Amino acid sequence: MSKEIHEDNVKLWFAKYGWHTNPFTFKIYPEIMVGYKSQTKELLNAINADSTFSLVIGETGAGKTNLLRWIANQSAYRNTTYYLPKPPSTTEAFFRYLKDDILRQGIFSRIFAHITPYNIHYKLQKKLNRRTLLILDEAHEAPVEVLMWVRTILDHVQNLVVIAAGLPHLVETLKNNINTLYDRATTIISLESLSKDESLELIQKRILAAGGKNLEPFTSDALIEICEKAEGFPRKILRLCNNLVLYAIKNNKFLIDKGCVLEYFKENQHTENKKINLENTELTKKQKAVLNIILKHQKVDPNTIVQNIDLKDYKSENHAIRSVNNILKRLIQNRIVERQKKGRTYIYSIRKDAKKILS
Repeated sequence: MSKEIHEDNVKLWFAKYGWHTNPFTFKIYPEIMVGYKSQTKELLNAINADSTFSLVIGETGAGKTNLLRWIANQSAYRNTTYYLPKPPSTTEAFFRYLKDDILRQGIFSRIFAHITPYNIHYKLQKKLNRRTLLILDEAHEAPVEVLMWVRTILDHVQNLVVIAAGLPHLVETLKNNINTLYDRATTIISLESLSKDESLELIQKRILAAGGKNLEPFTSDALIEICEKAEGFPRKILRLCNNLVLYAIKNNKFLIDKGCVLEYFKENQHTENKKINLENTELTKKQKAVLNIILKHQKVDPNTIVQNIDLKDYKSENHAIRSVNNILKRLIQNRIVERQKKGRTYIYSIRKDAKKILS
């Protein structure tokens, strides 16, 4: 039976470290941007160069939303910016968004200037007299018909710049269904994972933003364990730190050291190591291709995988390398694949408990 956390204990614990709030909730802090320096620079350059369509690709928890909100903040003083946390579910909903939120017709215009899906691009062209960013998050959830509308609007509205972010299979969706939109993506940015130093920087910046000092209450050996377990995924880092803070409060611990981390994992191994039922896991064509290569070689590094895949499915070899790395991270998250460090690279293999289901 789990222990109850009393509000007074939380206040006492937070007060000890000067926190005015929990640093590790999933609240977005657009002012806190950690890692992905080359990616953010590339995206800002694309916006400044008036590239009409850019893609931000990354696994769940890689930090796509925070990057998009940071980009919106950075660009706000030079551009008009609209941020959609979810794509419209229908073309009608997208049309209403363009009409009501971007055009924002007055009473006179609503009466005398009838806007239809066939003339809205003329109205948008007249309205958008400066560069306008339309940032579309979770774009992998968008129906193909909505994405086709995005392409049509881009073709007819000069000052519009669209940035779409989504899971890696968004690229495959575009290539297979709307190749004309995919071809407009002059910039495709892949978010993989943070380094150990960047992971520590994220924890530190969150603590400082909450009023704390440096990396307290975590010890250096605890932080090593956290970085290894989280594998560089920002959301996973925050969730693990949050869970450890709550665990420490429950158990009247005012220091989170390696022993505390190991105790937490021992007590919560069933939830932290929860396996996905692979029989119900939908694998993409590219994920299956990577898995088949791993099954064939037993133990394999990413370069060998790239050498054995069909490069016709990718824009370039560099895109293939990024895609394979993202696929491997996803397969690790789903507890299908595991990895071991060997020199400067990692060797990947199928987990023993996954082989029976995959065979």
